[in-house]
Amino acid sequence: MLTAVPAQLAALLDAHAAAGAPALALRSVVTGSAPLASALAEEAGERLGARVTDFFGTSETGTATIARPADLAAEPGTVGRAALGVRLRVVDGGGRAVTGAPGRLEIASPWRAAGTASGFRPTGDLAILGPSGLLHLRGRTDDVAVVGGHNVDLAGVRRWLAAQGDLVASRLEVVSDARLGSRLVVRARSGTSEAELRRRARQELGAAAAPRDFVLVPERTNGPSRGSGRS
Repeated sequence: MLTAVPAQLAALLDAHAAAGAPALALRSVVTGSAPLASALAEEAGERLGARVTDFFGTSETGTATIARPADLAAEPGTVGRAALGVRLRVVDGGGRAVTGAPGRLEIASPWRAAGTASGFRPTGDLAILGPSGLLHLRGRTDDVAVVGGHNVDLAGVRRWLAAQGDLVASRLEVVSDARLGSRLVVRARSGTSEAELRRRARQELGAAAAPRDFVLVPERTNGPSRGSGRS
């Protein structure tokens, strides 16, 4: 059995392929703590010879849903069904429970952390709860992005960008990433190289919060030339 967050699982698959190693024969792969891309789940199943199970939960409510292999096959990208004793609901802007439509996810769980009040608690996630009981996440309602299993405060990243005197009109974007779940992209005008900006961001923000891509327009020209780089 292998237990890993999706970013670790992706790194293992990359290293396994680079080494030209033979296919493994694991019984199961258990993952969670970050979005699991359907392509990554499929690749892990094929190359590791394993049944993939994905867990979703929060620090306050513990494990909330479990996506078993049959769930992932039936609805790729799902985070599964409610765990034993857990109740899920998705509510619209008026606080009404909805099915098959996006809304704010709330969880009531007997496995909640000590000191956490009982009853339904908002998780900060946007989600769709299908008629079959399978849950799909659709982003966040708060200013947080999950990058490689780490919760990144986007307001903190924006403050860092605003403090960089060599970035003009910077815009922060969160985009989907098959390996990390999501990654941060910055679009701006700058006379500084992308490599230097990535180096500075990793040093000052840390690997998870540092934008992976800087899409830049040089300050000295008004032309369309721009480049992108990834760490």
